[in-house]
Amino acid sequence: MKLLKPLLIVFCLFFLMKSSVYSQVFSFESDSKEHTAIFPRGTMIKAEIQQAVSSKHNKVGDAVSFVVNSDLTVGKATCIPEGSYMYGKIIQLERAKPGRDGYFLILVDKLVFPDGWHTPMVGKIWTMDGTGIIGGGVTSRQEFKKIPHHIENIGPIVQLVKTGPRAMGQEKMLLADKKLIIVLDQDLQVKYLENLD
Repeated sequence: MKLLKPLLIVFCLFFLMKSSVYSQVFSFESDSKEHTAIFPRGTMIKAEIQQAVSSKHNKVGDAVSFVVNSDLTVGKATCIPEGSYMYGKIIQLERAKPGRDGYFLILVDKLVFPDGWHTPMVGKIWTMDGTGIIGGGVTSRQEFKKIPHHIENIGPIVQLVKTGPRAMGQEKMLLADKKLIIVLDQDLQVKYLENLD
């Protein structure tokens, strides 16, 4: 009986310590300052491409990565920190050919924070025409044809019009470390901690 009492006290202390640890973890989780920010479709993210990509040397399916080079904030909170990575792959690619430059299209489909938190995303490299396609322009024709015209009070004139076969296209390339913009094609949700400063 004398031995049973100390064992019972040790067991009770152990139980209290364990339950207080669990309650502290649960309490911490319930007081979490974690929030979710939604970046809408069309949001632009400044980034640098990490490897050279070209219509000549790459192929569909090749992996491509980008590093975010400035914080994206909502109020005082940093929601996408500088140094985060975005990953993607080439989903379209054509070599240069007569009449058209080479081109490629990269789908950006994953965002990874410096602390390892990650989420899917859908984006592409921003281009003026909104397609995300790098290259693909039509080349000019290589010959000229004379077309006569008559203008009143001036007389006959001859206009030179480009005709004939088109020139050979050029391959297109993005150099490693080039600064560019990734534009979101779908809303992006990210979790962030509230800045209490």
